[in-house]
Amino acid sequence: MRILLAVAPLLFSSCAFRTHQVGLHYPPCAASKTHLTETSFERPVRIALGRFEDLRLDPSLIGEQRNAWMMHTAQVRSVGSVAGWLQDALAFELEGTNFAITALEETGTPPLLLQAEVRLVGSSRHSATTAVVEFSVKLKRGFKILWAHRYRGVASLSAETQDQLQEQFRREIDPWGEALARALCVATAPLARDLHGALAEERGRVRE
Repeated sequence: MRILLAVAPLLFSSCAFRTHQVGLHYPPCAASKTHLTETSFERPVRIALGRFEDLRLDPSLIGEQRNAWMMHTAQVRSVGSVAGWLQDALAFELEGTNFAITALEETGTPPLLLQAEVRLVGSSRHSATTAVVEFSVKLKRGFKILWAHRYRGVASLSAETQDQLQEQFRREIDPWGEALARALCVATAPLARDLHGALAEERGRVRE
């Protein structure tokens, strides 16, 4: 009993709860190009990004740290807006796949509009860092919803890979931010192809 009482303060003091502040980035550090998509559209498709909402109860919470005993020791929070991070990421991906991102007032009437909602963002670091990102999107023309879908991406980052990236880029690589960027990259992989497919279907209906 004396041994347990002596160890307990050390155990709990080593697991003191704290918060890590993380700046989210996109694309992942190891990404060399965006997802390529074949399309039947000869000209870039003009599309505006509408309101991106974060539906989670705690919008800044994006992960956790666990110790050797798998006990939760710290929470991880984003420095900026997660919804803004998602919007920037989708703009980055779409601009490389025959889409032209434009402001709402420049699209004409009715505008082709893409809206999105953040559903799930989480990461956990122990020996490796795992992450999951889930979001839903709606493609609209005016008030009409042309297409809607939900995307989910899961990724992990080992300690060895983190060390390799830090050596390659010669800077500190945040494990939570990089793992989340990789998960979002997985989630966005089919997005541009799906959008082009939805627009092709709309064009076909108009011709009928």
